[in-house]
Amino acid sequence: MLRQILTLSVFAFALDSTVAKVCLSNGRCYDGIHPSLKPKPCRGPHEHWSRYGGCDKTCVDLLGNSPCPKVGFGKCLCNDGYVRKYKDGTGPCLPPNKCPHRCPKHQHWSKNVGCEKTCFDLKGTRDCPLILKSGCKCDKGFVRKFRDGTGPCIPPRKCHHRCPKHQHWSKNVGCEKTCYDLKGTRDCPLILRSGCKCDKYFVRKFKDGTGPCIPPRQCPHHRCPKHEHWTRDKGCEKTCGNLGGNRNCPLILTSGCACNKYLVRKYLDGTGPCIPPSQCPRCPGRHERWDKCKGHCQPTCRHKHPMCNLMCRPGCICKDGFVRRDNHGPCIRKRDCWRK
Repeated sequence: MLRQILTLSVFAFALDSTVAKVCLSNGRCYDGIHPSLKPKPCRGPHEHWSRYGGCDKTCVDLLGNSPCPKVGFGKCLCNDGYVRKYKDGTGPCLPPNKCPHRCPKHQHWSKNVGCEKTCFDLKGTRDCPLILKSGCKCDKGFVRKFRDGTGPCIPPRKCHHRCPKHQHWSKNVGCEKTCYDLKGTRDCPLILRSGCKCDKYFVRKFKDGTGPCIPPRQCPHHRCPKHEHWTRDKGCEKTCGNLGGNRNCPLILTSGCACNKYLVRKYLDGTGPCIPPSQCPRCPGRHERWDKCKGHCQPTCRHKHPMCNLMCRPGCICKDGFVRRDNHGPCIRKRDCWRK
């Protein structure tokens, strides 16, 4: 005698090769085939009876990847080429192209939806299971709003990464220039990532590459005085004593505050405020020039190397190669001191 388990507490004991007695857990027994296993007329179109049951593909799972018990009672299944309308496997049998998949804006139905790009991963390189499923997929040029691949589909420029002023979203953000490194030569790992990036001609405020993006002239440690601006290529500036800009100075470009256009430094050594040439101090003598510090202590024909204190006092002094005839006299050539 052959014993066979049919499932769900239904036990069938074979009496011969054609007739079986089936008993349920409630004690009721049936001779022959259990009513659930007997063929039934399928009412819906595009259906057929299956003695062993099974699971239909659905409009939400066109590939039939949903879990399905391998053993079950008989039921009506969709014919080949048809799927159930609803996710739970109910509803009429439809051809897949008639499924009511109304995808949201900027999305379309696909039976091969994998890992979609997101606002946090514009290159589509995030780690996720490579399992293809059917569902709504972002149209070309759109990405999911949220990190987990959900949310509406939006263009990358409208990602919730609303960048602050003077910044824009980029998928290739590396080492940005800062107020402390205007030439962008600082050492940092060359790892490109997606994020907010400073617009052209703007730099990060802080040394570590963070903070707001500001123009270099507004860098906190480069607050230039009035009529000056910050530059990374500062050389020899024009001065009141050298309006032609041909004074001797090392040709070394440095970063620092420079005079605005049409303005010059007040003092010969390239220091002092920036003023228009018309406001430069005018010395009366032909061989005199203005100096910010040595006006009170000058060499004369009698005292060519005077002892001067450290006090600075601006005033007119003799140009190189000239000395005062006396303390208040005109500037003359050194060789003319003893001429009458």
